[in-house]
Amino acid sequence: MKSLTIKMFLTLGSVCVFGTGLYAQSYKMTVDVPFPFEVAGTTQQPGHYLVGTNSSSTVQMLSNATTRHSIFIPAGVAPETNTGKPRLTFHRYGDQYFLAAIWNPVGTGSTLPMPKREKEARETAKLVGSPMGSVDLIARR
Repeated sequence: MKSLTIKMFLTLGSVCVFGTGLYAQSYKMTVDVPFPFEVAGTTQQPGHYLVGTNSSSTVQMLSNATTRHSIFIPAGVAPETNTGKPRLTFHRYGDQYFLAAIWNPVGTGSTLPMPKREKEARETAKLVGSPMGSVDLIARR
């Protein structure tokens, strides 16, 4: 019984120590998006957006500061190293924009999975010769 109690306190202590490291991964940033875009199956309007996460690095929140409409976004594909400034990366196909990645001020980023609608927009843009590319919008803390 004494051994079990000691193990339980050691486990709890480890969670507390390592849990504070998870909180260090939280961030908040703002970005002005001048065009409508799609993310997580919804269309978002142009505007001033707040992007961030708290102690959970698996879900990010995107919130329109004007309408106060928020959407939660899974962190996406494995985090990558951010070699530039904090920013949002969008894929552009003609006049359609899709949020593709979030690069945060903490130094990591995540690539969002490509939805079916974006794949269709990419194929259509290829067929009709519409302009395609990526757009980076720099964020502020």
